[in-house]
Amino acid sequence: INIVHQGVSDKSLVLDQICSEQKLATESIAYVGDDAPDVPVLMRVGLAASVPTGHRCALDAAHMITDAQGGYGAVREIIDFILASQNKLSY
Repeated sequence: INIVHQGVSDKSLVLDQICSEQKLATESIAYVGDDAPDVPVLMRVGLAASVPTGHRCALDAAHMITDAQGGYGAVREIIDFILASQNKLSY
């Protein structure tokens, strides 16, 4: 899926739109957020992740906080976590 929304003020509304269009449950969504505008979405998704430099409110809402900083392997760490939880990690 190649969906990009930039400059969004109501991220929860965009989450609803994407889930509706793609026929996805919010519980099946993994989301990475690091600031206050991300918290409403972090509170609704199945896997809420943040980076260690995120705002305290985002860290508190996250299910997981990566060891890696944003831009330094955080997304890879989240992907590996998901694949490992599904027994699909091949290394």
